[in-house]
Amino acid sequence: MLLLSVVHLFLILFLISISFYLIAKGRHSLLAFTVLGFAFFDSLGLVIAPYLPLESIKYLPSPIFIITEKDLLVYSRQIISHWIFIGLAIIGLLIEMRWPKNNYFRFLPSSKRLVFWGIILAFIGTVTYVRYFMFGPGSEILLSSRLFFESTVEAIASRSEIRDTLQLGQGAWMASISSTIIFPVAAFFFLKSSLRYRIIVFVILAFSSGVYAFQTRQKAPLLAIILVYGLLWILNRVDTKKIDIKTIIRKFVVPAFFISFVGGAILYMINFGLTPLIAIQSVLARLLIIPGATETNYFMVFPDYFNFRGLNQIFDIGLRHAQFASDVTIYDVAYAATGVRFSSNASFLAVAWSGAGYLGVALISLFLVISLFIIDRYLRKMEPAVFWGVLAISSGPILSLVSGSFLSFVGRGGIVIPAMIIYIYWSSRLVIKK
Repeated sequence: MLLLSVVHLFLILFLISISFYLIAKGRHSLLAFTVLGFAFFDSLGLVIAPYLPLESIKYLPSPIFIITEKDLLVYSRQIISHWIFIGLAIIGLLIEMRWPKNNYFRFLPSSKRLVFWGIILAFIGTVTYVRYFMFGPGSEILLSSRLFFESTVEAIASRSEIRDTLQLGQGAWMASISSTIIFPVAAFFFLKSSLRYRIIVFVILAFSSGVYAFQTRQKAPLLAIILVYGLLWILNRVDTKKIDIKTIIRKFVVPAFFISFVGGAILYMINFGLTPLIAIQSVLARLLIIPGATETNYFMVFPDYFNFRGLNQIFDIGLRHAQFASDVTIYDVAYAATGVRFSSNASFLAVAWSGAGYLGVALISLFLVISLFIIDRYLRKMEPAVFWGVLAISSGPILSLVSGSFLSFVGRGGIVIPAMIIYIYWSSRLVIKK
């Protein structure tokens, strides 16, 4: 088992090296940033998770982690699934490495065109908010929401209250789309325009996205919104044509680290009533170790406890309710693995495994790599600001691959955001220059 961990570590380091090489060479590769995020926040944790005392994590009430049982069969299933994704990602990165250096065409929509699309998107988002907050349960949930709790149990109970309250047709899903996709894309267009009051509009849109994230009563959505708008703001203050590896680290990586880790620790202190030291330990465990450790539940129960769910189910899995009578939910997975019902959400690889084993993992990995590969082909033809804007808004969806299905990734803006921005820039171009 230790040998598997060591080999896994070297494969991850090789993947990270290739990704960094592409980025350092000035290549605009969404694929490289995506695999870096997944490797850092999910795959890397599998190297050390089996050997850590995860049951002593303070913020979780009586945690149970199957990965610490060191079951070689279960661990090998999980590791090999990650190797399949890593292998396909490396192939995609090596192909991109052979592309000529970015020789982009400049697609220059007029400021009026950008403002036009910004207004259209902002209007659509506003309509969905009115539907949810004024004619749905949104305002009641918002007014009763808070971040301060005395314990983890109380915080989890507050989240469960929302899940039990919301029903289909109340507008929550469309409002979430507006919060994570529509408003951020509109904010990007306004920032790129020469509108006199674009900063005020940007702040209003950021606040609007934050309102929905706050009423979810969860830390991750709120941090994701802060991360996206924070990166967009930084992007607006740098010359995107002169971004190099030092600028990326100083202007993007460091702020992202600060928001994710420091912001996460502060929210753990507020949300769960933890001391600063325990909050720091908890956020490090939550971001770097728990995603991979929770994944193990899926590789244990499929196919030993449940049959594989089917090839058509590799894209998603039910949360509280099964998609059809014979299907299972993330709560069923948790109960089968640990004997306790809880929200055992895991990565897109784990969900694909539950659908069709290694075949499901290979197909979903291939689908993700090819999708990002095609997006990169278009992004490299556009001015650098478009790529960096896409990356900033996609930072939240990229992180969702760690704890959600492929369909969840798409629903939060993965692939949708790049496609939307590329289409609008392409269709609105005025001049084309080499």
